[in-house]
Amino acid sequence: MGKRNKLIGTIQVGNVYGELTVEAIGKRQVGKRIRPVAYCRHSDGSKKCVRADHLAVGATRGIKSSTGRNGLTQVHRGSHSSWQHMLDRCYNDKHPHFRYYGGRGIVVCDRWKESFTAFLEDMGDRPNGLTLDRIDTDKGYEPGNCRWATYQEQNRNKTNGTRLTFNGETLSVTNWAERLGVDRATLFSRIQLGWSVEDTLTKPIRLRRWAKKPIS
Repeated sequence: MGKRNKLIGTIQVGNVYGELTVEAIGKRQVGKRIRPVAYCRHSDGSKKCVRADHLAVGATRGIKSSTGRNGLTQVHRGSHSSWQHMLDRCYNDKHPHFRYYGGRGIVVCDRWKESFTAFLEDMGDRPNGLTLDRIDTDKGYEPGNCRWATYQEQNRNKTNGTRLTFNGETLSVTNWAERLGVDRATLFSRIQLGWSVEDTLTKPIRLRRWAKKPIS
C-alpha cells in the first residue's frame, strides 16, 4: 500500500482539514476510475466534494498551507487525538483500558460520539501539556463533566474516584460520603490506614472533646 493510500485511511467523519470538515465518505467516478471521496462542509457553510487522496496529502486548494501531514490543522490535531482516544476507551473492547471505561458503563454523549466538530466546539483546542479528564469519574464524557487537566490533576481525580463495594452496591468514595453524611476525607484516611470496606463505611465517627473535630 502506497503512502497516499495509507493517509486516505486516516480520513474520518468529523476530521477538520483547514476550512473543511468531513461530513461523509464515499466513492465517485472520477474520469475512468472509481475513487474515494470526502463530502465536506466549508467554514462558509458551502458543501464540497473532494478526492480523498487529495484531502489526505493537503493537495486540496486552500488547505495545503494550514494542515499537517495527516490533513488535520496543527491546532486541532491534539483535540482530535483526545477525541479518538476517548471513543476507543469507551467502545473498543481491545483497548488496554477498556475495562475501566466502556467495560464499566462509561459512554460518550451522542453529540460528541457522532461529531468531532461538536466536541471541538464544546471543549476547544487542547492546551499544551493537558489531557481530557472527567470531573465526576462515575459519569461519562459529556459537556459539563469534562475539562482539560494536568496529569497531576487527573491522578488526584482518579484517587477521589476510588470505588467501594458494600452490601452488593458499588459507589465512589465521594458518593458514599454523601450517602452517609460524612466528610470524604475521613473515608479516604481510613482506606489509607488499611481499614476494611465494612469498617470504613460503618464505624461511627468519634469527636475529640476539646476540639469537636471528628476522628477516625
